[in-house]
Amino acid sequence: MSEELNIVLSVYRGLINMCEANGDIPVYLRPNEIIGTVQDDPFDCWIESCIKNFLPPGMEVFHSGKLTTPDLIIRNRYTGSIVGFEIKKLIQRQDGKDSRGLTMDYNSCLPCGRTLIKCGGDTLVIPCYYIYALLNPQSTEIISSCYAGMWWTPKNHLAYMEPLCTIPEYRHKGLAAAALSEMYRRTKALGATHMTGGSGRFYQKTGFQNAVKWTFWEK
Repeated sequence: MSEELNIVLSVYRGLINMCEANGDIPVYLRPNEIIGTVQDDPFDCWIESCIKNFLPPGMEVFHSGKLTTPDLIIRNRYTGSIVGFEIKKLIQRQDGKDSRGLTMDYNSCLPCGRTLIKCGGDTLVIPCYYIYALLNPQSTEIISSCYAGMWWTPKNHLAYMEPLCTIPEYRHKGLAAAALSEMYRRTKALGATHMTGGSGRFYQKTGFQNAVKWTFWEK
């Protein structure tokens, strides 16, 4: 496994390990700073502090600064490998839905893949990943309601969806369909012409068509 993926997995696994028995992650945010109209996001700072606690030795975490992307940069001080993370959050309404209709503010989102950063006098191209979080109305917990993973195979122009799951009490709110559509939007931008998924009514309603038929033989 590449060092880039090792860094990414360390971050995701660290956050997942913070889940409590109910599957949610407690969040502790500082008050907003009084800084006029300049953007200030305590959630980004909280994520940064969490990542610093569970990354292995030799990893450095940098905050890009206000109104710059990616939000966080992680560097292996021994090898020089660098990975960027763009942090996005949604705040749940009291009725359990997202106030923006299960959408993100794409104006400030990085394209899926890579971006340019300045390092000293050099301009570097680094890989970037997203950390998405749905917060409860009080912004005290991350609601781990839906998870979607997508594998990208450039040689075949194929996006392979696995896994896709929603906890029972958050089903039938459009979360899985929104996650699936967003995954395809990103991989299509990379050159995907096909995406594999599952079978059944949900996938047919989302736009999938049967393309392969498997036959299992048992002696």
